[in-house]
Amino acid sequence: MMDELFFPVLRRQKLELYRNRNGEYYADYKSNYKKVSEDCLKRCVYCDATERECGGDRFSLDHFRPRKIFADKFDGVLLTHPFNLYLSCQKCNVLKSSDWHGCQDTIDGYTYRDKRGYIDRFSTVPSEYLSVDSEGNIQALKADGPVEYMIKKLHLNRPNRAYLRMKRIINQRVKLLVAELNDLGDDVEKKYNSGVISAEESIERIKSIREIQKKLYEL
Repeated sequence: MMDELFFPVLRRQKLELYRNRNGEYYADYKSNYKKVSEDCLKRCVYCDATERECGGDRFSLDHFRPRKIFADKFDGVLLTHPFNLYLSCQKCNVLKSSDWHGCQDTIDGYTYRDKRGYIDRFSTVPSEYLSVDSEGNIQALKADGPVEYMIKKLHLNRPNRAYLRMKRIINQRVKLLVAELNDLGDDVEKKYNSGVISAEESIERIKSIREIQKKLYEL
């Protein structure tokens, strides 16, 4: 359920798609937003909330390796390189800000150390690091990983976000139950057509199924 509902594996588009007519990277957020948002599946890479769940308002583009720390490193390439831009909701973006505990000596080094820092959503499989419980709270899976730090630093289990995740779980369960009820309806029809049950009995069963479906849709 993790990869389907929460924190899916992310992949970047081809790098050339991020260049302007002069072959340079766009230096402004507006020009980069659409593609970065698509890369991140329109979800905050930290709390996993979607833009739609947050009213459709645009999120922020976070410099994963912070501008404040990397501005003068590697000829400043990380200031404009699109692969250093990650979609982040406003709250997570503000809380993360310039926080960084990863490598500063290489352009793509480790992103956490001594359990402090952040998982790189484009180079890790999130389900190996965290899970989401039935109440929508994120749980760390690796004792030596940074997820506990991320939860505390970014308030990832704040009530609103836990509620959004729990709502996804409930919606998924409703969809599965509705599908099962549809199958039951098909089974009733087959039994009626084959003479196993009477017309009256099939009608009563279908009515019962439809009533249950109606209640599920009202949840």
